[in-house]
Amino acid sequence: MATQKLPAIRSAITVAAMLAVLAACAVTPEIRTQAAPDLDLSRYTTYNYVGHAGTDRGNYRSITTRTLMSAVDGQLAARGFTKSNQPQLLIDFHTLMRDRVQGWASGGYGWGYGWGGGWGGWGGWGWGPGWWGGPGPWGPGGWSNIEAYTEGTLTIDVIDAKDKNAIWTGSAVSRVYQAALENPKASIDETVAHIFAKFPRAPLQPPQSPSTH
Repeated sequence: MATQKLPAIRSAITVAAMLAVLAACAVTPEIRTQAAPDLDLSRYTTYNYVGHAGTDRGNYRSITTRTLMSAVDGQLAARGFTKSNQPQLLIDFHTLMRDRVQGWASGGYGWGYGWGGGWGGWGGWGWGPGWWGGPGPWGPGGWSNIEAYTEGTLTIDVIDAKDKNAIWTGSAVSRVYQAALENPKASIDETVAHIFAKFPRAPLQPPQSPSTH
């Protein structure tokens, strides 16, 4: 009897470990950055935004763009940058949404994905409902459990205003939850803070942790 229980115990442990990983991903987005080989931020002191951000629709500023600008203003001000009408740096934003599906079975674990365009979320091609693309690889014997979810990516490009070349890019990749869609400002503020935590220039004063009583 004890021997027969071992596969079930191993399966339960595997699922529990997997759920723990997914829960961790839900809390903190994955941050990816890329910098120009000759990046020297000491050359720059001023910034502003591109005339038509990737998160804009038509010929006007979207609410998403304005919220992103407010969040970035706070991050750059903390690092000693000044907003100017003759900026040395320009900032642009992009969002991308992908529908993904993953599952697991007694024979192993695998995943697949799809992609789509969003509406009603963060800008035109952004975080919102989409449609499926091609199916991902299916593991042997099929899935005993399948989960579909939406993955969103927010990218911030920092551009040299003179030569129009990007000098730094930071992206946050995370699952998109209903709570984020219902309270986009808080979600954007938190995501932008995670991205700028990897920015090559640190805040002039370290962020103060909340006092406890």
